[in-house]
Amino acid sequence: MNGLSSAVWKYPHIVLIVIGFLFILSSIVGKATLGIEVDLSPLGRVVVGIIGACMLALGVGWWVATRPKAAEARANVAWGVAVGIATILILLISTIAIYAAHSVFLPGRESTTAALTSVPTPTPTLTATSTPVPMSAPIVHTMYPREGTSVRGCETVSTDVLNVSVGQHLWIAVYPPDNQYYVQRKPTLVHKGEGKLADRWEVTACFGGSKDIGQYFAILALIASEEATQLFTSYVEKAIETGDWRGVPWLPKGTEVYDKVVVTRGGQ
Repeated sequence: MNGLSSAVWKYPHIVLIVIGFLFILSSIVGKATLGIEVDLSPLGRVVVGIIGACMLALGVGWWVATRPKAAEARANVAWGVAVGIATILILLISTIAIYAAHSVFLPGRESTTAALTSVPTPTPTLTATSTPVPMSAPIVHTMYPREGTSVRGCETVSTDVLNVSVGQHLWIAVYPPDNQYYVQRKPTLVHKGEGKLADRWEVTACFGGSKDIGQYFAILALIASEEATQLFTSYVEKAIETGDWRGVPWLPKGTEVYDKVVVTRGGQ
């Protein structure tokens, strides 16, 4: 332990470079290990990546400014700082590029948090957004799968909906551990409720691949406005055309979560 401590004090720039590299690696894979493994949100990945880039750049700059070529390298601290700043800029751009590669925005939306509605990650309780909900708000309840059950690769999701106004539409999104929203195809009305009975809607939802067995997935029942529905429709049509069902980091404005069920990905 003493040997390790002395090495840390003797080579602090090496420690900064190693830690910075580990932070950047965590940003790329979206996970951090702090005693337990933690999934990073999209914003968390950017923050961790920037911190890692700064630490790596500081370590490189420190190393450049203190190279053992004696007087000239030590005297030229400004050059070492310049190298460090340049490294920060390069790695910052790289981190943003990495984040962009992992994030796909819904077509037609600006990639800005101000234009998007923030929705919490899967937790035991989930509330709608801060937008006031009218007294005749939709009543949404996911009938299948049930909370805490195991699901196969693809399952039929059944949802009962009551009090949906004109211009409001039901959508189902799957929210896996990668902190992305995977909007499914438009649900189909399979039973029209009479009077105060709810309508029954169904859609086939998919829950990752074999590598995701044992992982938790949240099934989110969304009520979307006409504008948000147009974005979801374009997203699904493009996904069907290209076969690329990428997740999106945010839900668009005009979307509210009305029900959530957390399930576990089983086999098959």
